[in-house]
Amino acid sequence: LGAVDAYIEAPTGENRELLMHAADDYREAWIVARAPGGGSKTKSKSRTPTTTYDRQLEVSRVVDGIPVKLALQERTSAGVEKPWWTLSVS
Repeated sequence: LGAVDAYIEAPTGENRELLMHAADDYREAWIVARAPGGGSKTKSKSRTPTTTYDRQLEVSRVVDGIPVKLALQERTSAGVEKPWWTLSVS
């Protein structure tokens, strides 16, 4: 949130880079936290099933100056018999 506040207060190129790095770090932490053994599993307070992601492959490219990451993950949800594949784009 500090990077967001800094960019809103002063939308400079330097603060934009800090914001982009903070967003990348957050995305990575989010994906790792959902991978088996990657982080603590958060129990949902709603009735939705617990879901985990196991990252198998990842590709990073810069498209029109914007960093793009594509991750192939195996998704598992409680109550679903078999895991399935998902793609995450960030």
